[in-house]
Amino acid sequence: MGHGPIPQFNASRSRLKTAPLGIVTALRSEARCIAKAPDSVPGLTRFGDTLLYVSGIGQARARLAAETLVALGARALLSWGTAGALASALRSGDVIVPDTIQVSAVSCPVDAAWRARLAARLAEHLTVHAGAMLHTTEMIATPDEKRMLFERTGALAVDMESAAVAQVARGAKIPFAILRAIVDPQMMAIPAAALAAIDELGRPRIAGLLSALAREPRDLLALVRLSACFRAALASLKRAAEFAGSDLCASLSPTERTGS
Repeated sequence: MGHGPIPQFNASRSRLKTAPLGIVTALRSEARCIAKAPDSVPGLTRFGDTLLYVSGIGQARARLAAETLVALGARALLSWGTAGALASALRSGDVIVPDTIQVSAVSCPVDAAWRARLAARLAEHLTVHAGAMLHTTEMIATPDEKRMLFERTGALAVDMESAAVAQVARGAKIPFAILRAIVDPQMMAIPAAALAAIDELGRPRIAGLLSALAREPRDLLALVRLSACFRAALASLKRAAEFAGSDLCASLSPTERTGS
């Protein structure tokens, strides 16, 4: 993905009250698995005591989203959405609740108690993995790249936003966790048409998609398969939202959860 301008959200204009939990997700489709998505991206919405920010794709946008949520009073941050598998054991629709996010050679741990409670609750209903998540600045598209990164880092999966959310949470000294559903398994290649199909805000780019398919018509079948994998991941996110319940805020005391 390229790096376009990052839209700004003015937290000072919001009338929202302090929220125990702030959730950052890149895409509106990911947001809709847990709540009604905002009308635009970037966009902010509230459900119950939770603030949900749909940031768009990438580290810089995720950082802005997390900083906005902290400015609005969030007392814990959750990185929510989809991821790509690096380990061969992970399948489309599996859920990863990592214990750390790796940025280069540095590991940033999540809140251990929160992660453990989330994983235990979800494991009753979904295939859940624990381990490391790896930060990347671009899509990891080929099986060889995925396998190499797994062998080099030991990370089970990769995403582009969790590291920024983790860094903001660490700076604010508040709890942080990650919940991601796997889209592409290790042996699935992401076709060039998929990379051309959306922009950094998750909006469709029809001209780019058609141009990519004209250059490589065989990508159409791979795109159909990838779309099915994405739907499986979204289905798992919906189930995770349903089954996690109050454990989405498991690191917070009952008083903090209610905002009283």
